Amino acid sequence: FYGWMLAAPSSARDAAPTAEPAAPTAEPVAPTAEPAAPTAGPAVATAEPAVARAEPAGAGELLAAAWHRWRDRLVGAHRRHPWPPWMAGDDLVATLLRMSGDAAEPSTVERGREIADLVAEPVPDESTVDLRSALEEAAAARHELFELRGHVFGLERTLGYRDKQLKVREKRIREMRASVQRYEAIRNHRLFKYVRYAAKIRHPKQFARAVMRRLRG
Repeated sequence: FYGWMLAAPSSARDAAPTAEPAAPTAEPVAPTAEPAAPTAGPAVATAEPAVARAEPAGAGELLAAAWHRWRDRLVGAHRRHPWPPWMAGDDLVATLLRMSGDAAEPSTVERGREIADLVAEPVPDESTVDLRSALEEAAAARHELFELRGHVFGLERTLGYRDKQLKVREKRIREMRASVQRYEAIRNHRLFKYVRYAAKIRHPKQFARAVMRRLRG
């Protein structure tokens, strides 16, 4: 009996500590369940706008919206249009839709108008340059630049020829100036005077007349 009494408390003591830690292991589970509610809240909040914005548009409606926007931009920019003047608005869009292979129902055209109004951008002012005009101006500028480069090349070649001509003329002038200086040096020499006087003897009559003039004078 005493053995059983002594053994019972020991078994109870051994069982009690094993049961007590089980409770702390179950308690942390509750905090993990509580944050689940906040995660569900944003999921519902994000799903609501998706439901509000989920207005499906068919291919024909999107095509009608594209044709509406094309027509608005062409008319707003005062461009030349390829359709007759009596076709305007929904009639033109319906014709374009039929040309594109769509049935062109009135509801489709109306829905396309609504979509085009929703995604329409503000009308650009007069100072805005479209892509086609910019490309044309760039092509014209390249052509003008090519012509100007050719003109500059021609002027440079002409100036090169002028420089060569000026150098040749300058060289010729220097040669003539040097020859004149040599002639002046020879002319001012005393021997040149004697040679000049001796050259007059080749014409005796003229020499005699010159001597007579000297004697008379």
